[in-house]
Amino acid sequence: MKTPEELKVFHDERQKNELTPRICIREGINLIGIHPSSLFPFEFFCFRSPEMTLEMDCFIEYARGRKNLFDIGALHGVFSLVFTEMNEDSKAYAFEPSHNASSILSYNSYGRDVRTFNVALSDGYG
Repeated sequence: MKTPEELKVFHDERQKNELTPRICIREGINLIGIHPSSLFPFEFFCFRSPEMTLEMDCFIEYARGRKNLFDIGALHGVFSLVFTEMNEDSKAYAFEPSHNASSILSYNSYGRDVRTFNVALSDGYG
């Protein structure tokens, strides 16, 4: 497993001369055509935050080989995107109540096996 510093170098090398916004989450997991406002926040899962880097590593390990994901509170959809990128024939269902974040989530999900829903989910009525 690479250190956050090694991941930053790897990420920076991949970004050189790129015309289409892309981010390399981990080696072999590249997200292409990402909304520009998602690039900086997604970097926290790549190398900017040790805690969030570890969270992504744990997610990747647990989610590998699975077929369905319910991403509740998806924001811009980094977990849904990583899930469908690394698991062939998988589907993610991403739920985000914020209209602004949901529109970016929809943009990021275009052409991928991610269904987006601009709704809030709860165990209570209201």
